[in-house]
Amino acid sequence: MKNSLFRSRILAIVLTLMISVTMAGGSFLEAFAVEGEQAAANETEAVSDGAEQESDEEQAAVNEEAGQTAQETSADTESKAEETASEPVLEEAAPEEAATEEVSNEAVAPEEPAQTQLTDISVKAAGDENFITAVWSSAEDAAYYMVYLDASTTGEKVEATAERRWVFKNVSGGRHSIRVEAYRVKANAEATPDDGTESAVQTQTAEYELFAKGAAENINASLRPKLWSRGVGATYLGLSLRPMLGEGNNGYAVAQGAATDGKYGYFLMASSDNQKGRLIKINLSNPGEYYAGQVMGIHHGNGMTYDSKRNRLVCVGYGAWRQQLSFIDPNTLQLTSQQDVSYPYPIEGVSEAAKQNGLGAIAYVKEYDVFVARSRGRNNGVGDSYFNNDIWVINAENLKVIGHVYAHVTGQYPETYQSMDADAKYVYYLLSPGSGQSGNIILALDWDSENLLPVLNGEKEYVEYTWKANNDDSGNPDAVLTIPIGHESEGLFHTTDANGNAHFYVSEYYGRWKYKTVTKKYKVKKKWKKVRKWYNKKTKKWTTKKPKKKYRGKSKKVWKYKYKTKKKKVTVKDYWARDDYVYYIGSF
Repeated sequence: MKNSLFRSRILAIVLTLMISVTMAGGSFLEAFAVEGEQAAANETEAVSDGAEQESDEEQAAVNEEAGQTAQETSADTESKAEETASEPVLEEAAPEEAATEEVSNEAVAPEEPAQTQLTDISVKAAGDENFITAVWSSAEDAAYYMVYLDASTTGEKVEATAERRWVFKNVSGGRHSIRVEAYRVKANAEATPDDGTESAVQTQTAEYELFAKGAAENINASLRPKLWSRGVGATYLGLSLRPMLGEGNNGYAVAQGAATDGKYGYFLMASSDNQKGRLIKINLSNPGEYYAGQVMGIHHGNGMTYDSKRNRLVCVGYGAWRQQLSFIDPNTLQLTSQQDVSYPYPIEGVSEAAKQNGLGAIAYVKEYDVFVARSRGRNNGVGDSYFNNDIWVINAENLKVIGHVYAHVTGQYPETYQSMDADAKYVYYLLSPGSGQSGNIILALDWDSENLLPVLNGEKEYVEYTWKANNDDSGNPDAVLTIPIGHESEGLFHTTDANGNAHFYVSEYYGRWKYKTVTKKYKVKKKWKKVRKWYNKKTKKWTTKKPKKKYRGKSKKVWKYKYKTKKKKVTVKDYWARDDYVYYIGSF
């Protein structure tokens, strides 16, 4: 009878379990595999309790108090069975479901992004003065980016639609790194309950996940001070270029463009007659080591630069060749090829006529692998004078124009624009003396080169708009540097030492008349005697020869002069002498 009672209680537990699982929408067989073990354990416990109860009844026959104790024990057993039936064991997740939920939580946890399979982002960065500009290739489906400087853990949030990426200001000098992380919206949209409308409203929780990252290391940020207008020195290096070529004054003796590869200075010597030229190569630290090249058809070559990536000298043309670049081997000093630049992209604000102006000077910027060239301006009525002396940015590999910088300096400085130089921060225009100045000057223009980063990173082919130098919408120079050289300077270049300091040089063209002393003969009047003169009616002139009677007019006596020849020494122009000197003008 007691065993039957226990079986009935177990059956009640099972029935309760079935009803509970069915109402919860679960599978009874699945839950039973777990709860069966619990029920068997409860049955074993109940049987054990029954045996103890029989032992208690035998003891009750001897002692009535012991019988009461047995009844209390039986009541406790029944209470335990009821508690077992009411425990919420079916509300616990199955082991497989719990594991799945745990993995999902780890995937979205922002503190453990390493468990997500990440793709790589291409990151580039450039450092200049006290800021670092970072640019990166876009990650598909990115909602936003986080950009970190060095070991920073906070970072800066940048929207995925931002074109100008990110600039870190006030960065200390030295080496730095940039890290970029891309985040996207996690696909966890849920539908709201059907409210009886034609379509249910969809809602999405704003949760994001890291799915791509990249880095740029070893970025050098140099603390270069801002340039200010001032005078610079001029130290003559003892280099007179024309005699090194062995040229006469009427030969290839006009110093035009100049460039350097860091060790040697290259000076292009042109002829005023045929617009051809010769190169001279000089060791700047040992001027006694120099080399002279042969005649080349470089079309005047007003500006020249050194392309360090391709080991070539590049100079601009003139006149009909104003769009042409000439390439010269710095080892043989010979012309290797010539090619025109092209303007394949529509740049906002730049007219087609302005593209015909041509190039008046050129410089290579190794940090961006581009040429910057000065627009020659109006040339024999061709082009748009509004864009005089602006800056064209040219891809050094394919010679395509990829940007345009507006530099409105012509009105303030109408002097003769000569050569130019450039680095990652500034473009330097060299102007020789004109009507508004007594000496040579250098205009330093901040050309805002960070505009090029998206192009160089491959995100765009060109900069769609014309931007302005100096970031203040003026185009005016940051600094005007005055050079104490009174004659025409046409070549400008700089070298960079191990500490990152730039050292500038100019070449001067000095043309003037040479004079010589000669002995000249001249006549001196001397009184001799009075003579008679007659008026000739036919010729209507006074003459010492007596006219025929019918033409004879009045007569008079006058003095007749006799001339005496004398000699005198005088100074006269001999020839136009040309000399070309090289100066070091300092570090700035």
